[in-house]
Amino acid sequence: IDNLKIWNPSSFFFAVTLGIEAGVLEEIQARGLIVNTAMQFKHTKTSAIIAVIYSSLLFGLEHFFNLSSGADIGPTVRTVVFATCCGLYFVALYLRVGSIIPCIIFHGLIDGLMAYQPLVDTATQSDVSTAAAELPIMTQIINGLIPGGLLFLIPALFMLRKSKWDKILDNFK
Repeated sequence: IDNLKIWNPSSFFFAVTLGIEAGVLEEIQARGLIVNTAMQFKHTKTSAIIAVIYSSLLFGLEHFFNLSSGADIGPTVRTVVFATCCGLYFVALYLRVGSIIPCIIFHGLIDGLMAYQPLVDTATQSDVSTAAAELPIMTQIINGLIPGGLLFLIPALFMLRKSKWDKILDNFK
């Protein structure tokens, strides 16, 4: 209990900074540039679907960058799978609403909340990270998909259902 912190100001400010950076920069790149360019270039459902897939996969794969900061492969793979599902959700939201602003806000909140750790037990934090890193890759993929990935994947597919494509295309005229 001596190692337990209730308020972690450095984690809070890191989370806010990360939330703003990720929300703005990653959304402008992954949704604003890729999807908007595809929709302006060729205004068809096929073009939009290709942009959805490309944007989501690129967004997920960019999270392999975590390896460069010393992250282990297993947790990184889990993050890539989770980020791909989140990317699909963000692009579906962007297409349905026709504005990148809700994506920026929601993305920033998700990253900020995931980064903030107000209760840090410094004695066991590294033990938990090490145990997670030693899980098999297939387990890491499943952990990235269930439950978090499905939380984003199911609503994304619902937003991109067949009956909504006329409205989606109208948002980008």
